[in-house]
Amino acid sequence: MCVTPSWAREESGQAILPDQLVQEEMNNWMSSCLDCVVGRKEFNLGRYLIRIARRDTVPLIFDEFANYKSSIKTGCLFVFNNPDFYAASDASVYDAMRYLADEMEPISPLPAEALLNGAALNKSLRLNCPVTGIETVFDDFDCIAFCPQAENISDPLYDPLMAAPFPCVNMTSDVYAFSLFVRETAQLLFGEEVYRLDCSRIKEVFDYAIQRFHRLALSTIRRFAAKTDVRKCPVHVEVGEEYWVAAHQDPAFAETVKECYRHELPKTYGPRLIQRWQDHFEERQPFTAAGVSACGSPTAGVSYSY
Repeated sequence: MCVTPSWAREESGQAILPDQLVQEEMNNWMSSCLDCVVGRKEFNLGRYLIRIARRDTVPLIFDEFANYKSSIKTGCLFVFNNPDFYAASDASVYDAMRYLADEMEPISPLPAEALLNGAALNKSLRLNCPVTGIETVFDDFDCIAFCPQAENISDPLYDPLMAAPFPCVNMTSDVYAFSLFVRETAQLLFGEEVYRLDCSRIKEVFDYAIQRFHRLALSTIRRFAAKTDVRKCPVHVEVGEEYWVAAHQDPAFAETVKECYRHELPKTYGPRLIQRWQDHFEERQPFTAAGVSACGSPTAGVSYSY
């Protein structure tokens, strides 16, 4: 059961908490309370790097994640232990997002002001592709900002999808996560790496992986919708289950204007990625992960700003 920690219910103006306690609270939340089904799974499999961060340590943490060799890591969470932005503080979402944009600026090619106002902060990492077994550049390791204040329904930028117990920035790649999921599906079905299977079995792996990954995505979105006042912050899966709608644009780092965007679900973007793998295995062209992810597109709905 997910219960708000006692320190988060206290009056604002409290002293800074020990980093160890903050780390423990974030670990507990990731393990049991995170609504993103895939993210929770990855954390519980030990594939998340979580570090207490400051502006001057952000580049070091990113380098640690980018060069992690001892095991697979699919996500990096930069957690900022600043009492000015604890859940019990008087800070707004805008305040917290401005702070996070400034803290992450050292690894951004854009200034903090751009990150605050909807720009993306994405990084490219060269990793072994879990499907082909070949070193590949994954260009969609996107950084997204989260803060406790996003759960406050009276805040102009209310959006529970962007809420976390402490201000933090999550860095993950949808394409890499799906690639790893395909590999796990091959191991589940046939006990083998994808690139060692024949064409008929590879197709079976692809079809089953899309179905399973799509169901996980639907579960995540519906969990978010259940905890959100959708009259103020729309979030839903469209009829046909090809797209989902939220009051923010993926992969924007942060936003000061909340508008509705529709985003692709796995059954929409998955076939594009699978076609690239099929072209690779059938020797039509080498696999590349670049440019698979698509940004959310504006759609009709509520619009509000800070």
